[in-house]
Amino acid sequence: MRRPAGRGFRARLLAPVAFAGLLVTGNVAGCAYTRPGDPALYPVKPGQPAVTLYLVNNGYHTNLAIPRELIMQHGGPAAQALETLPPQPWVLAGFGDAAFYKGRGAGLQRFGSALRAMFAPGNPSLINLEVLEAAPPRLFEARYIAPVRLSQPGFEKLADELDESFKLENGRVIDAGPGIEEPGTSRFFEGSLSFSIKRICNHWIGNLLGEAGVPIRPVAATHPRGLMRDVTRGQPPADPPR
Repeated sequence: MRRPAGRGFRARLLAPVAFAGLLVTGNVAGCAYTRPGDPALYPVKPGQPAVTLYLVNNGYHTNLAIPRELIMQHGGPAAQALETLPPQPWVLAGFGDAAFYKGRGAGLQRFGSALRAMFAPGNPSLINLEVLEAAPPRLFEARYIAPVRLSQPGFEKLADELDESFKLENGRVIDAGPGIEEPGTSRFFEGSLSFSIKRICNHWIGNLLGEAGVPIRPVAATHPRGLMRDVTRGQPPADPPR
């Protein structure tokens, strides 16, 4: 078993910045607000085919693990992007500020980059895709993952929203170089959305799940624990991992 990437300095740096953002923007009191789900899509009805995804908690950042075959069957920009990576059975999708996501190291300059990412408007974003050789339960400790069972129509709406997150040029995704993990297993792609305290990585994941019909508390989702609680409420047991 391995720990999800990003639980080190990057996560520790973003934690106080994100919390400060909640205080500055006055959003702590809004943690109870829930974006309504769509009962026509979620939860999965008895006897209805289900699609199982996994939320992966990296400490103060989350990724969403999706079966590769589902993305390829859906088609679109995400499928285009996956064509540049080895055909492993699962993919982790993540979202971040373009400069901070690619940055390395520590110190005041790095902290300043975190502040700029959170509080400056209109920051460019990146989508990080990382392929996995097996389902998350076979790779990560149980405490770091949460299964999410979606209906097929719910997944299709999530996949549409994921596709909308990619910036396109002449109808193609824009490769932004090697991703967070090994160059051969992950790549960055330019995003179409801006990054700020109002749309951090966890909000982005929450919005994807919200499109699939899952009730989400947008402010509570600023922290992965809040997002994990949202996706595990009332969830039946997940299908066995493949």
